Amino acid sequence: MNNIPFVKLTATVSQWLAKETILSKLINFVHVFRVNVADKPFDDSQKKYIDTIMKLDNSKTIMLETKWEEVKVQNMSPIDLVVWQRISLEFSALKEESTDTIFVNYWYLSEIPEWVSFSFEESSVVLKVTGSHEWIVDCVVQEAWMISLYKHLIFIDYKPKLSFLSEKDKKDVIWWLQSGVNMIAASSVKKPEDVVSIRDFLEENGWEWIKIFVRLHKKEAFENIDAIIEACDGIICSYGEVVEFLWPDVTCLHVLEKVKRMWKPFMLNIQKKEYESIKWASFDAMLASYINAWLDSFMLAEDIVEEDQLQDEIIAFHDRIYDMKPSFDLLDRVDVYATLATEEENINDYLIHKTFRAARDLPVRAIICYTDTWETISKLVALKTHIPVIVFTKSDPVYRYINIFWGVKWYKISQNFNYASFKRIGKEMIRILFKWNISLDDKILILKVNEKWTPKDKDSDMINWIELHKFKNI
Repeated sequence: MNNIPFVKLTATVSQWLAKETILSKLINFVHVFRVNVADKPFDDSQKKYIDTIMKLDNSKTIMLETKWEEVKVQNMSPIDLVVWQRISLEFSALKEESTDTIFVNYWYLSEIPEWVSFSFEESSVVLKVTGSHEWIVDCVVQEAWMISLYKHLIFIDYKPKLSFLSEKDKKDVIWWLQSGVNMIAASSVKKPEDVVSIRDFLEENGWEWIKIFVRLHKKEAFENIDAIIEACDGIICSYGEVVEFLWPDVTCLHVLEKVKRMWKPFMLNIQKKEYESIKWASFDAMLASYINAWLDSFMLAEDIVEEDQLQDEIIAFHDRIYDMKPSFDLLDRVDVYATLATEEENINDYLIHKTFRAARDLPVRAIICYTDTWETISKLVALKTHIPVIVFTKSDPVYRYINIFWGVKWYKISQNFNYASFKRIGKEMIRILFKWNISLDDKILILKVNEKWTPKDKDSDMINWIELHKFKNI
């Protein structure tokens, strides 16, 4: 029995969960911590979340999810509306107390044509513009309900003047990264150019190694799904989200297959409404279907249960997915991912393919691998490896990123690391991870791919190869 869970767990840090007494009990069960500021500003409280996590275990990956520039409600108190009620929209960059006027953060309000209608996120309210003067827009309520703080406006047949990255967004991004964030999840992406704009900004400011995940929930994002997957470093999709506006039968499982074909990690977000509505038997079946499809991580929203139950629920969820063994069809990925190159075209892909086939055909207990850029690992695990992959890297960004991948146990090593220490430390890690439940004659595969090989490396002892050893001979 090994001590590596194949599928990882991502937990969203809330005010209650961020308490040190709670986090200290959860730190070994969670691989990635997500700080969600998609509907609220990043402030000192979120900074304290990050500080507490890093104090307890600075090897954890921290992902910050945000929405980029959108037109949002700025009213602090919810507003209840009735049909045919007349109400005004007014610009404000700050939160406002009023319930008589709807304040939004859109500078160009007066340019909205009279015939435009718009709705609000997670609300059935529909308003129609009847006129405007200076910074105020007059509207009439066509469909009534309630709107609340930071819910964004959805315009019908009108495109607001918005850049994907506002100046405030840019300042916030730098603050987040300086606070210890390792990755960014963008939840308002509509096209691949949005991802490119984030990446260009990161590179301009010296943060080119930061990985960008895309949270799928926009219609336009699904329409551009292939190009978006190619542009980003990973995908987050919410369970239960059927892409009814494009393909009636397409779910996150179909998106997952696309993502794994591009060698990238996939996270499934589980929100409160799904967590509570699914009976336990069918919930287990859902978990199993995604585990068998090679999901990399389950992401739990911060409000899945009441605060006083959250700690126990996260531990219980971890134990459930840890005990679920995937159904390994050891032949399917050889055909599905036959695009791996032949020896003549790409020696790296050839070695990865051969490593997978050797692990499939021989009684191998684990794979030890070194990586500079994460590409070797992403391709190897996407082939549906059924044994643990123990990974060493000298790069901190790679170290944080591969934490998310299926079946991987990762270790950061020093710049003086060489092949002799690679084998020696790998052997000790196997001994620990398998809890000593490994015999001297058990077989171990060692893979080394020179991902960034240059002529000056020709004398390096870390060359391209695959080795098969008995555990005692490593």
